[in-house]
Amino acid sequence: MIVSDGPGAFDFIQGDNSSDPQNPFWEIVKGAITPLPPPEQIACQLPKPILLDTGYANSPYQWSPNTVDIQMLRAGNLVILVIPGELTTMAGRRLRDAVRAELISSGVVGDDAYVVIAGPANTYAHYVATKEEYAVQRYEGASTIFGQWTLDSYIDKYTSLVYYLNPSVTTTPPSDPAPQDQTSKAISLQNNLRLEQTFLNVDQVVNGQWTPVKSDSHPSTRYEWLRTSEVQFEVI
Repeated sequence: MIVSDGPGAFDFIQGDNSSDPQNPFWEIVKGAITPLPPPEQIACQLPKPILLDTGYANSPYQWSPNTVDIQMLRAGNLVILVIPGELTTMAGRRLRDAVRAELISSGVVGDDAYVVIAGPANTYAHYVATKEEYAVQRYEGASTIFGQWTLDSYIDKYTSLVYYLNPSVTTTPPSDPAPQDQTSKAISLQNNLRLEQTFLNVDQVVNGQWTPVKSDSHPSTRYEWLRTSEVQFEVI
């Protein structure tokens, strides 16, 4: 993936939509850091030139998610699409229109169906551009990390969920396995980030057992941070 928030510099510029090999140096780098992209990945990402094939990089953990959360909520004629990506304006319109058409044609909601999109939420899956925007490879298209068919995939998934919004349906939609918990593999060169944990507990003896009663998130606790070391850089 090559992304530039601005005009770019040297080999990395916006609008680069050629997958032909370019600077030989980057061809060496891409193979040294991540696996070289297989043909199916190249076809999926066309016309984006792939620098780092993060979708196939798994050490020390997956570099890119292969399972993301999506949700659909209904309150009367209002349907909310909870999506983990950042949609361009046109991508949002196409997704919303497709779901609204499915709601009406399936009889789940009448012609007054009102669909809104909420996101990014639950997790982050980067940008979602239309196929036309993806082909241009400006910022949003280049940041659509799952390739040119990302929007079509979301449309397919969300329209398939419409059936389950019918009050008469009591089953739940099929789901992929939940992503692995990667918090134990999180890397911090300086500090333990204590992901989903606390830097301190206030415990109290209850029935002879020490029991946490407050954490660093409680308004009454105060945490003072003192850095005792830092990475030193030397410019030669």
